[in-house]
Order: sequence, then structure tokens, then C-alpha cells
Amino acid sequence: MNVEYYRNFIAIIDEGSMSAAAQKLHIAQPALSNQLKVLEKEFNAVLMERNGRRLHPTEAGLILYDRAKSICDHEDNAQKQIQACTRGTQGILRLGLTHILPDPTLSLILGDFSRAYPGIRFELHEASTKVLIEMLDENRIDVGVLSSASLHTELNLKLSQTITARTMVAYPRDSDWLSGDIDVIPISLLQNVPIAYPRGIESRLLQACRKAGFCPNVFAVSSTRNGAMLWAQVGRAVSVFISTAAEHFESDSLCCRPVNGYDLKVQRVFACMNDRKISPTAETFLNFVSQRLQEQSLTTSPA
Repeated sequence: MNVEYYRNFIAIIDEGSMSAAAQKLHIAQPALSNQLKVLEKEFNAVLMERNGRRLHPTEAGLILYDRAKSICDHEDNAQKQIQACTRGTQGILRLGLTHILPDPTLSLILGDFSRAYPGIRFELHEASTKVLIEMLDENRIDVGVLSSASLHTELNLKLSQTITARTMVAYPRDSDWLSGDIDVIPISLLQNVPIAYPRGIESRLLQACRKAGFCPNVFAVSSTRNGAMLWAQVGRAVSVFISTAAEHFESDSLCCRPVNGYDLKVQRVFACMNDRKISPTAETFLNFVSQRLQEQSLTTSPA
């Protein structure tokens, strides 16, 4: 059955007469009458009866009225959802992240984006930059937030915005290793200090320590930043990790400070495949990221 017939049947009941409904719908009255006859033939029932100058639905007509409204509502909702999906305001965003969560800047962006586009759901994948590039190439994710240190110019990636993160250290406030009165920790102060760090920064950190003239006292290496933070929280080591804001990790028991050293800054790059059209939700997300980073005056650069 043509859904338009259901819409017009609803209008006949709402308006109370064939002429009023025809005028509202901009349809010739005979055509509207024929539609009603088609419906009555389809359901083998009298749907409308005249009482004076007005038409009133029969009991069968009231049943069809309720069902017709439900059918039309479903079609309207489907139209809205399809249009929202096409515009990129509804659907699924498949996002790949290196092991950086929770990160103040990225967490803020994701939270604000979710509030701005409540119709978009997420698939989050946390992995190394190498694995995320493979997932982009295999179309398993739409956008990757990658470490620029692991990228090469020959890769078929389209890079958009970047977030600059710094190497941080977290340590107990009552620690004998480092003072809480220092705003920035020179890397040389990590000499002889037990450190714990995520494996992803190992080569860069060890190289920076060697350039500073010492071999670090490695207490623990973990797969994620949370694993490294554990040892600072229990007072067994200084945690070294990458983040965008030291104050996010400050607490009554922990200090968190940026580290000055050699090549210790990291660029987090938003990337997608260069030779593939991205999904509408991914395009909406990347546009949102660009606008939000500009608004917040963060360190960004077009790739």
C-alpha cells in the first residue's frame, strides 16, 4: 500500500471532511475520495461514515488511523535517520587511538563531539601506530590518531590536525627522588631514579637519556600508560609518559611535571587513507576536531 494513502487518510480524519482534507493536501477531492475507496477495498471494511456534514471514522477506521500513524512515523524516522547518516550526524565512527587514554585534550574533544552529535556511536580501537595504519589500510577504522614519530612520508595517509604532547613524569609528593617545587624536570634529574614507562616511548626515552649522558634505572616497562602510572601511585618508581596536560594527573599524593630533554615532544596526528573517500561521520569528526583545536588555540598544524 502506498504510504501516501495512509497520510491522506489521517488528514481526512483530522480535518473532519473530504473537502477540508483535499484543500490542506492540495489534492483534488475526487482523487482523495478514490483513495479512500481503495483503502476500504484493500481492508474490506467501511472506514468512514457521514454524520451530517462531517465524516467520522468507523471502529475499523480508528484502528487503521492508529496503525497508519505508526507506519508514517516509522517512515519519517527512517527518512530522518538516513538523511542524518548521509550528512554525517548519525552513524558509527570507527576511531583508532594509540595507547594514550585518558588524555586531557583528546578526552575533551571526544566528550564535546559526542554531546554535539548524540546520534553518532563509537568503535574505539587502541593499538600501536603500526597496527592502526594496517587497520586504516584494511578499512577497519575510519580515522587514526597516530604518533608522528612512527610515520613515514611514503605512506598513503592523509594527515589533518596535530596535537602536541610532552613527556611527563609523575611521582609521589613525599618522594626523595624529585622535588615538587620544580616546574619543569630536566631529564638529567632522572639519573639513578627508578623509572616506569609504557613501551611505546622506550626508544625515544632511552635515546634522550643517552644523549644526556646516563643510562636510566629502568624499574618497569608496561604496555600502557596506566601500567606505568601504577608504580608512581604505589611509590615504587617515577612514571614517565606522554600527555598534553600535567595538571590532569596532579593529586593530593602525586606531582606531575613536564620533562625537558632531547626530542621528547610527540605529535599526535589525525589520519585517514589518502586514496579512499571517508565516511560522513569521519568527515564530521575531522571538521569538528579542526574547529575545536582552533578555538582552544592548541598547538596544531595542517599536514
